[in-house]
Amino acid sequence: MLAASERIVVLLDEFDEMVRERARSDDVLSRFLTTAMLPKLATINKSRRLVFIVATNYIENFDVAIARPGRFDLIIQVMPPQLDAKLLRWEAVKNKLSELQLEGNGQVRSILESLTFDKFSTFARQAETAPNKDAFIRIAEDFASRSTLQTHTASDRGNELTWEAASKDQQRKIRLPL
Repeated sequence: MLAASERIVVLLDEFDEMVRERARSDDVLSRFLTTAMLPKLATINKSRRLVFIVATNYIENFDVAIARPGRFDLIIQVMPPQLDAKLLRWEAVKNKLSELQLEGNGQVRSILESLTFDKFSTFARQAETAPNKDAFIRIAEDFASRSTLQTHTASDRGNELTWEAASKDQQRKIRLPL
């Protein structure tokens, strides 16, 4: 149906479930899906009538053939927003950083960079009440230790990687146009 369509944007979430690495998969259906998807994606890509956006947390589980040039033009990693974007939304935290003379502190900036928008929202409510630098840093470190990037992935390989380590490893798979 998609091959016959025109001017459509298709979002496929959890795409890794459809294109698992065939050599590692014990599931016959999973291997079949990957094998069947590869030529179809190549055919659809040639027509240039559809835009596919696929999302995954586990790009390392993709079959190597799926990421070859010609199947997907771009591979982009989406990370939490940068600290400056978060501070635009939460002026009180920006003011608190300034008040405590922490705005240039690289350690604090790095900790706050790792928080997702949602975690930062919760952090902001507590950080605004920090009476001093040490309290602010303790609150920030506590949130960072429980942040999404510090939780362990549910990788099929059984590795106990944090999302931060997995994200750094996945950076080598990014593909942008020249």
